[in-house]
Amino acid sequence: MFQPYPIGHESRPAPALIFAVYLWAIFLCPDVSIKVNETAYFDRAVQEAATALLSKHPHKTIHSLQAEVLLANYFFARGRFVEGKHHLAFAVSTALSAGLHRIRSANWMINPNLPTPRDSVEEGELILGWWTVFNLDKAWAAGLVCSPNFEHSDHPMATQIDTPWPLEMEDYEQVCDANTDGLSQLIHPRATSHQMRGLLTRSMPSCRELKHTILAFQPELSKPRPLSSGIE
Repeated sequence: MFQPYPIGHESRPAPALIFAVYLWAIFLCPDVSIKVNETAYFDRAVQEAATALLSKHPHKTIHSLQAEVLLANYFFARGRFVEGKHHLAFAVSTALSAGLHRIRSANWMINPNLPTPRDSVEEGELILGWWTVFNLDKAWAAGLVCSPNFEHSDHPMATQIDTPWPLEMEDYEQVCDANTDGLSQLIHPRATSHQMRGLLTRSMPSCRELKHTILAFQPELSKPRPLSSGIE
């Protein structure tokens, strides 16, 4: 990320992702002299995320998606569930409009705003992006007792998920130089029930964790806070 190019240059991540990462770094930093900058970086991260898809950055779609996931988790960590749900909803919308739910599907249509993956690592990033958003949406819907943004249905006209189950990023890196056949053997379109349980266990927060988080901020649920308000 630290490259000799200005923010916004196509050789660097999109600004929305950069400032979302900076915001999380400050949020996790125990140094008080650094945490005083949290409000400024919070405002910049939200502003950049709001216009990320309007930029000309070659990876604006996936970087916008990643930024929205980081911001959603940031708001959830702060107990600001309404704002967290807002950014999560935008992440789901971005993922669906980009067709990330149809990677390797016979019905996958090329999205002009989403460059074709050059190798297994880039494809793996898209696959992981989809399932991260999907799992967060389902987990927080259960935790907050509300409807998820993506409603699965077996109806033939409903939106179907054809994207392969995700692997660890290291697995994608191992076949980065492999041929298409080798990659196809690694990325299976379906998983066994045992694999599914393992994936969900690794990628989704547990209901107990969600319950503790929600209960800890229960008083805040009845106190809406403006988006640009200061952050303690």
